[in-house]
Amino acid sequence: MPVTLLSPKRMNARSLETILPTGYVSVVALTAAVQFVLVAIGFPLGELVSATPLLHIDAAHHWYEIKVALDLAQQGRLVGYDPYFAAGYLGGVPYNTSAKAPAALAVLSGGLIGPTVAFKLFSFASAIAAPLAIPLAARSLRLGAGTGAIAALFALILWWASPVHWSHTAGIVAWPLVVFMAYWFSAVLVAYATGRSGTPSLVGVTILGCVLFFVHPLFPLAAILNLLPLAWIYRREVLPRRLPAVLLILPAICVAINLPWILATMRTSGMANGMQPYQQVVDINMLWQDMLGIPGQGRGSKFYFILAFFAFWGMFATRELLQRRLAAALFLGGVGTLVFADVGSVMRSFALTQPNRFGIQGYTLMLLPAALGAIAVTRSLRSRGIIRGLALVSAAFGAVAIAFYLNEVRRELSPGTHGRYGDAPPEVREAGPLTRWALDQLRRETDTGARVMFELSHERVHDGAHIAGYLAVQSEREFIGGAYPYTHFANVWDDWMFGQALNSLPMERFQEYLELYNIGWVLAHSDALKRYLAGAPNVSQVSTKARLSLYRVGINHSFFAQGTGTVVARAVNRIDLAGLQGDVVVLKYHYVPGLRAEPYAKVDGVRLLDDPEPFVRITHPPASLRLYFE
Repeated sequence: MPVTLLSPKRMNARSLETILPTGYVSVVALTAAVQFVLVAIGFPLGELVSATPLLHIDAAHHWYEIKVALDLAQQGRLVGYDPYFAAGYLGGVPYNTSAKAPAALAVLSGGLIGPTVAFKLFSFASAIAAPLAIPLAARSLRLGAGTGAIAALFALILWWASPVHWSHTAGIVAWPLVVFMAYWFSAVLVAYATGRSGTPSLVGVTILGCVLFFVHPLFPLAAILNLLPLAWIYRREVLPRRLPAVLLILPAICVAINLPWILATMRTSGMANGMQPYQQVVDINMLWQDMLGIPGQGRGSKFYFILAFFAFWGMFATRELLQRRLAAALFLGGVGTLVFADVGSVMRSFALTQPNRFGIQGYTLMLLPAALGAIAVTRSLRSRGIIRGLALVSAAFGAVAIAFYLNEVRRELSPGTHGRYGDAPPEVREAGPLTRWALDQLRRETDTGARVMFELSHERVHDGAHIAGYLAVQSEREFIGGAYPYTHFANVWDDWMFGQALNSLPMERFQEYLELYNIGWVLAHSDALKRYLAGAPNVSQVSTKARLSLYRVGINHSFFAQGTGTVVARAVNRIDLAGLQGDVVVLKYHYVPGLRAEPYAKVDGVRLLDDPEPFVRITHPPASLRLYFE
């Protein structure tokens, strides 16, 4: 079958409708079947609906985000007061940038699907769906089924033998899915704009855009990076009468459908407030280091070089002019995306997007150029002279490289201590020993009368996970320390505590913080914090395991800075108080605008010490009341 990118004037409608779809059905079906088997082995399939959660790196934190979202949804809310971290804050959608889809699954199931199964279903389905987007994009661009098949093979290898697999198994599930799907979205949109498809295609791509925007808020940027090279190639074939639908109607619908969470995020910045340093490294050397798989600031794969190598064949040896131009545009678009990924954080406005994450998109853009290049190599084998010699060498190199990386895929799915890109299988496994020990200590040595100061870890020393949210829910304890590092003033991580370096915090102020936040225990992992606590009065070590140590704070504990009373219950968006005494009661919980009391009492905020967030003040309270966010 000839590999031809046809312009509208040259398209043979019958051949497109009766030949290409048949070939592509086989390509997509085979790709889905292979990916399903591979994912089922590594997951494994038998754990898909078990009670064992995904807890590796960010997966544990997403579990907590889904749990909060489900609790809030049962109250008809996207945002609500979360008393379990940082002395209370507004949780929900603003802190849930990339787990909204599994949260929605849990909500739509009426709670029948809990956070554990919801995230596993989302992770499993995303891993299968993402590689399918590449042959589907090739189909939308009217590339032959042979090119689509090679692109699918390259996509599968890229998924398993590159940082894409690391991201996915690290719990960063939504982003790789959006990157791959943005390719298909852009190709379908271009097909509609140039008259290659009709209104049903526009309806479908609009629905796809709404869903992908919900899945991850950076989808529009990912789509633009795919659209720019395609729009340049097809700029002369765009039908002006279709531009309003593409440029105005589709974006407006996508925004309108997602407006509730967009507005909630704009009102409360949450984790998108720029405090976090993740994926903001500025180093242009990552461009070549990642391509050659050399350890450096980023995470690369030598398979990146294979894609670039065959993309050059696609740009210079593909027979059809339009295909050569397409390969060149997509390759250069990929390089431009890589440059943005490596130096974009120089500008603060771009740093908020965590540019390093776009590295995988740069190489995803090269999948179709590389597939076109592989086809060009096979055709050049029939040439003569130096072209044939180069083709023979390239074909041999490609065959060896593909065999090598298929073995890398096998290694990814094989147990053992050997190096790999993603997490070792099985992905779903019981909580690690430090997590189990910490949970046991929290249940046995602490109670709900005070908070636990939980030292977070940038390096994820707690069995390789951001585990705070999971521990807080399972132990039913409140933590000082956010659910994630680099958030909130009332947070502790590594050598940082309450807005300053640990070595600059006077012991007298630390004692005041213990009182202010009603801290009864400290769970520490760093040597710096352990040394600091060794010199702290009224602090004694209770137990230790490996790097973790639990300390007890021997002071009187109370959640009241002024007045008296009892916290009888707390849950997401609810604090129940009883036995309140005093004309004015000040709680050791942070105040947020919109916090209400039932029965009614005046609720506002008052500043204490140097905490930038005010604390809850209740004037003339009844003996018992419930606080909630409205």
